[in-house]
Amino acid sequence: LAAYSQRDDLAPDVRLARQALHAYSAGRHDLAAPLYLELGRLALARHRYADAELALTRALADEVPAGTVDRGAAHLQRAIARYRMGRHDAAAADFEIARAEARARGDRTREAAVLLDEAMSLDWALEHRASARCVEEAAAFLDDTASPYLRAYLAMSIGRSHLRANREADAIPPFERAIELATPLGDEAYELL
Repeated sequence: LAAYSQRDDLAPDVRLARQALHAYSAGRHDLAAPLYLELGRLALARHRYADAELALTRALADEVPAGTVDRGAAHLQRAIARYRMGRHDAAAADFEIARAEARARGDRTREAAVLLDEAMSLDWALEHRASARCVEEAAAFLDDTASPYLRAYLAMSIGRSHLRANREADAIPPFERAIELATPLGDEAYELL
């Protein structure tokens, strides 16, 4: 693995992929899993969903020792990759695990984030009522101390729920709030706009 870290002729993600594959093939799942988690995050950010799913599945392999990676984050990222490829049933299972992990930690903010992503997945699957229920549940977990990103995501999700329920006039204020919160965040919040 050290040999790859000294190669400056490789793009960072290529180097990371080679290190992860080498560690995984050598049976060093404790070293491979965090590398695959990072590869999954990078692939997801680049909208390479099949690559993200593969990397995150490797990060979640049964052979990975407990505590090696944040399994809740890995399940959440894999759920996002899966629903964006239209694999809503597989995504639902990952969302359920990610929510359970957040709940077990007592992390209401993360649970809200999972619920908002799950709501988006359900919206893509045309399950608008179930999506709205997830948004309502997320809203109960978040307050004004939440990050601007999460507050913008919640506002956008509330507006979307109103829009899907044919309440266009009710959708305008939350959409305006989402724009107000997301615009200063730049690239971090581009998907919300």
